[in-house]
This record gives sequence, C-alpha cells and structure tokens, in this order.
Amino acid sequence: MTFAAAPVDSNYVFEMIRRLRTFPILIGARGEEAKDIPSIAATAMKLADIITACPAITDIEVNPLRVYEEGDGSLALDIRILLDNPGDQEPLNERSREACPNDPVKDGQASPCPPKPQIQNDNTRMKGHQ
Repeated sequence: MTFAAAPVDSNYVFEMIRRLRTFPILIGARGEEAKDIPSIAATAMKLADIITACPAITDIEVNPLRVYEEGDGSLALDIRILLDNPGDQEPLNERSREACPNDPVKDGQASPCPPKPQIQNDNTRMKGHQ
C-alpha cells in the first residue's frame, strides 16, 4: 500500500510501485507470471487526474486493485471516494454547467472546458497501454 498527493507524474508513480512490499510478486517472483505494472501506473495516474479535476474530492482509496498478467490490465474491485463537506456541495453536473457557459448541453456550442473524466462502472479492465 502506498499514498501520494495529486498531481503526480509517471516517474513518481513507477517509483512508488517499485517500493511496494509486493513488487517482487508483480515482476514474477515465486514462479508467478509477471503482472501488468503499466496498468497499475495508468490507474494511479487516472485517479490523480480525477482528484485534481474535482476539488470536492479529498481522498480516493482503491482496495483491492486486482492486477492481471502482463498486458491484461487491472480491475478496481472496491473504490471509496471521500468528499470535503459533501452536504454543502451542489451536484457536480450543475457546478460544471455554471463553470462552462458554452456547455453543449445548454446551447449546442462546443465547450471551452476540458473534458470531464470518464468513469466507467461496468467492470471494464483498465489497460496500462492506453
């Protein structure tokens, strides 16, 4: 297990992975196949992007992250997201519309805002080579 404050860069993420107690297992110790380490890094980077883009989020915890063989991705089995004063927050979509006056939902014009993180809840494995 490891912790980091967002934003993070890929070099730091890979160093965090190398410091894990379980790293020898990830690289194929004890006769196991090597695991998809780039997928772990991609997951951490995407979570950092989400927490950076959503200031109301104070913490994201993934436990466990199932990591498949090299090239097969990983899957977050449980995720906990903590919000700062969740009772005081407007719905995210309403805040987004106010922050992005040209939101296509409102007037059909292209939005000047960066795209919102796409969060899938369909048990799709996250590939490391995206």
